[in-house]
Formats: sequence, structure tokens, C-alpha cells
Amino acid sequence: MSKSDKRENIIMIASEPLTFEKADWMEIPTNTMVVITPKMNLLQIPIVDEFYVPNLARSRASEFAATKGLLSLKTPTVPPKQYGEVA
Repeated sequence: MSKSDKRENIIMIASEPLTFEKADWMEIPTNTMVVITPKMNLLQIPIVDEFYVPNLARSRASEFAATKGLLSLKTPTVPPKQYGEVA
């Protein structure tokens, strides 16, 4: 990714990479606060609370969400047929 005005210092924060250049992007672990200092330094500070689990970002799986009761076990519903539509 390149910027047109080389005089500006820019840090962009996105939830997903916007290009395929791995060197342009840095992964932020789950439950991490990002702080950008006036000198354009990027700090990563873990949010440590009662739900904090060290290194959770390295082993993401649905089992953790299931143990907390956060997964929906409902089957997807089929949208109703439009008026005049034949099955």
C-alpha cells in the first residue's frame, strides 16, 4: 500500500487487511487496546479484566464461545416464499 503524499505520517486501523501485502499489516491480538502516540509509535496494551485469558488470540476456536454459552444452536430459517411463487 502506498500513499500519495509522502510528507504525511498516517496510521490506518482496520478490522481486516485491505491489501494482500503482509508487510503492510500488523495483527492485533484479541482484547488488546491500540494506542498511537504523538510521535506515531503504536502501542499494544492487553485489556486485563475478569475474562482475560493469556494468548487467547493464538488459539481461536469455537469451543471457548460454546463453553460461555455464546453460540447459537438454532438452525438457519428459510425465508418465506414470495406471493405467487410455486414450490
